[in-house]
Amino acid sequence: MGVLTGWSVLSVGMGTAQLFSSNAQIRGFGIQNLSWGLIDGLIAGYATHDLNKKLQSGRLNLVEERETFRKVLLVNGLLDLLYVGTGAALMKYGNTQWQGHGAGIMLQGSFLFLFDGINYGLTF
Repeated sequence: MGVLTGWSVLSVGMGTAQLFSSNAQIRGFGIQNLSWGLIDGLIAGYATHDLNKKLQSGRLNLVEERETFRKVLLVNGLLDLLYVGTGAALMKYGNTQWQGHGAGIMLQGSFLFLFDGINYGLTF
């Protein structure tokens, strides 16, 4: 979850700075970076908290956790492809601001696809 947290911090920082641009496309890109960064941070925080709680209570079943994690990563990977496709459509058919949103969605979806794919591979 450290990598996801780092990506979250980078996305929030970059997105916040981009919100102040006079360029509508960059602002749209920034809105996506900020939004996805906040959500990624919440997910990483919750996952870390949940894992620590299970470790402390002795309820951690590594085999069960791995299988559940693999299923979540597989579903997430499919969703990531949907995000990238949606972003590509916005870039192709949207106005200037929506093209920025599309680029942001493509960036975030691509990172998540890579992140989920690597983690899925590491579960074997």
